[in-house]
Amino acid sequence: MKGLKKDDLRMCEKLSEGIERLDRIVFPKNPIEVYVLPYSPSDEAERFRYCSQAPSFITDYEGELYLIFGVGLYEWSERQKQKSIMLFRDSELLKTTNQSPRFSLEEVLAALRFHEIRHRVYHYFPERIFSPREWQNTNNNEYEHLKRVFRYVELLCREIYNSSEEFKKEFDAAVIEYILVEKLHYGMRNLFEIGRIIKSKPSELLELFNKFR
Repeated sequence: MKGLKKDDLRMCEKLSEGIERLDRIVFPKNPIEVYVLPYSPSDEAERFRYCSQAPSFITDYEGELYLIFGVGLYEWSERQKQKSIMLFRDSELLKTTNQSPRFSLEEVLAALRFHEIRHRVYHYFPERIFSPREWQNTNNNEYEHLKRVFRYVELLCREIYNSSEEFKKEFDAAVIEYILVEKLHYGMRNLFEIGRIIKSKPSELLELFNKFR
């Protein structure tokens, strides 16, 4: 694609192929495509996202899509490796960023896929959303690690999002993201198992969390 450096193009291809493959599993009757723009975003938080309707500045496409701003994607991905903290089962809830284990590049790209596909799930099934009260209402010690993930994500999202609606959607997607990146780190590769967790309801997550170790 014109306007993209080789490293950015490679990242776009990896991200696009991965999300389209997983999206077909989560939405087998209605998969959507990835649209790559050959320039950088005005806000880095918008670099890769699910759109329930193509933005108005895209004139040759209608309907849902996953949107990537391609210029600078490689450098952005490398920076994310230094910022994204793993929540291992044997780690403390919060450590300084200098001490915490970090995402690999594979895990950074996977986290983006999990997060944005979960946003699409929420668009179609808003009743499946997770909220902080889900971990507050879970008393079983067997799920203590899952409760720690919920607690960490709540702290993280409350620092970033002012809007209650934005917080609600981002908290939900971030819970799925952190759970699945840890499972990926420990060897989960079955896309159908990953897809089940992405589509899960709060009542199902506790069961699936332990089932797919």
